[in-house]
Amino acid sequence: MLPSPTNKWSATTHPIKAWVVGYYGYHISYKHFFFHQSRVLLTKAFAVSTTASTVGDGGKPKGSTELDAICGSNCAMDNEEFDMFARLVLGLSLGKQHGTEPNERSLVNMLLEDFVVITNLTAAFALDEPNDRRTLARRLARFSLLLLGADALTPNIIARVWGENEVVRRNLGGPRGDLAIIRRRLISLASVANNTFHLWLTTTFNGGVIIPLDTLQHLPPGVRDILQLVALPTAAIYVREPLRPGHDRINILQNNLRQNLHDPSSSNFDDIIVGWYRDLLLSGNHSADSTGMENHLFAAYGLLHTSSL
Repeated sequence: MLPSPTNKWSATTHPIKAWVVGYYGYHISYKHFFFHQSRVLLTKAFAVSTTASTVGDGGKPKGSTELDAICGSNCAMDNEEFDMFARLVLGLSLGKQHGTEPNERSLVNMLLEDFVVITNLTAAFALDEPNDRRTLARRLARFSLLLLGADALTPNIIARVWGENEVVRRNLGGPRGDLAIIRRRLISLASVANNTFHLWLTTTFNGGVIIPLDTLQHLPPGVRDILQLVALPTAAIYVREPLRPGHDRINILQNNLRQNLHDPSSSNFDDIIVGWYRDLLLSGNHSADSTGMENHLFAAYGLLHTSSL
């Protein structure tokens, strides 16, 4: 079947409903692909067509082609492997948060819940209530992981965060400690996350868009500016297409850092983002309300002057 020239879902027979406060019961996605500008938008992170290799390697990944590495294919995980990935890489609490199950429903509900939490806690940022800033920082770190692009998911960044501790490396990468599958899985999730937000910002569900553009004013400036880029037609990522580098999104955060740090040249962005992932995702259970300030995450997202929002 050829893609439709009309932007629409390939089918609407299996709706995914929200289990998030404020959106409970809304249709927020479908277990299908989306036809977009006569091409197929990648909206399924766990379909065999996404997780299998471009050269036909089935089952356990047996290696990766160059195309697998840049578009996130050949990343199939069993339930135990995904549990470890969700906990150590996504920074999720098993059994307590969306995103801990390897399916589309769990993923899109995690993305929507993170959006809602970021929105609500930004409004209360100046109050500095106990545990609020810690929670906000962890959600922003996961937003960075999944929405900044391939330049925030380089092999070097992955190795520095999840490869320096031998136990963590082996838990994620098997006996050989090969983290390539972790990067491919992240790229596949990042592509779907990008497209999910693109659809929520531009496409009608339940008689209206899930995230109206005028509501972005309630988000941290960095999140708002990045999502405005995600809403552009050119931001769409199609099946078997590489994840974009994300230079424009990272530049937004770098510009905020230059305006807010006394010595912005003291750390390069790779060093900073490694700190975010390590402090708030890998070791997030040990983070504190001050962590997002100390590792410059709040500065990068423009939250140092939230009272003016």
